[in-house]
Amino acid sequence: MKCIKLFFHFFAFIGVSMNLSAQEFSVDRIKYDVLYNGEQQVKVVGVEEEIDTLVLPDYVVYNGKGYKVTDWGLSFGEYKFSVVRLPSTFVSCNFGRFFTEKIEVSENNPYFTSFDGVLFSKDMKELVRYPNQRKDSSYIIPATVTKIDDLAFSACKFLRELTIPPRMTDVFAYCFNGRGFFSEQCDSLEKIHVAENNPYFYSQDGVLFEKKDGTVRLICYPSARKDSCYVVPEGVESIAEGAFKRCSFLNTLILPKSLKYCSWSAFISRHLQHIYTQSEIEMDNPYASEKSSSEDW
Repeated sequence: MKCIKLFFHFFAFIGVSMNLSAQEFSVDRIKYDVLYNGEQQVKVVGVEEEIDTLVLPDYVVYNGKGYKVTDWGLSFGEYKFSVVRLPSTFVSCNFGRFFTEKIEVSENNPYFTSFDGVLFSKDMKELVRYPNQRKDSSYIIPATVTKIDDLAFSACKFLRELTIPPRMTDVFAYCFNGRGFFSEQCDSLEKIHVAENNPYFYSQDGVLFEKKDGTVRLICYPSARKDSCYVVPEGVESIAEGAFKRCSFLNTLILPKSLKYCSWSAFISRHLQHIYTQSEIEMDNPYASEKSSSEDW
């Protein structure tokens, strides 16, 4: 068996503050930036001071002009709210980094709805964002949901167990752990359960797998699972991006003979020291690992 040792290098980033938009303004302590789409629309980019309940309006007026509030812009600020209420005019929830216990939506919004403080598409088929400061240790996704959006559960601090419903057909690879090494992960998650009659996903020892077109893929290894060593079951052919990202306890990983492909980003974790494999594996980044000499095992 071959041993793959992963070495990750950290880089120092120098932040350069630049005001690229002359159309940024504030109204009632909320910061907006004008969208250059030919219409008078703005995205929310932050707040000027601490706000417990953030209620976003449908429209804002600045310098005599009215703007429709339609989007949440990316921001590097760490904003914390007890409640975020989205207006009827919102069309995009490309959320930046912020923390909240509850998400509400205007009943007149044609694209989104809120159920029990969680954000969904209007038809309740898509889970868009789970509030990352919600105190519940477990959550059962409603039976209507068929898709979990990218980053939907990232930065959750208290969620330990999650149950996926029988109709689920799509789970984005980064829905639990976020994109990029420095992004927030669902760092208390220990187990993922799947309804027994789901034809596309299943759980084995709390680990989430996908089975489509006869191919088995490991989707997510819960980052707070206590095991120091994990043996990926034989039959798994691929491992999703971010699957083992920043696992708190996992030190050693043993890959099966059946594995054919995995992304280098699946193994981004400071605690993961050793990966053993019994066959050649196609990886999408040859610089992410260094192979030792072959060893029989």
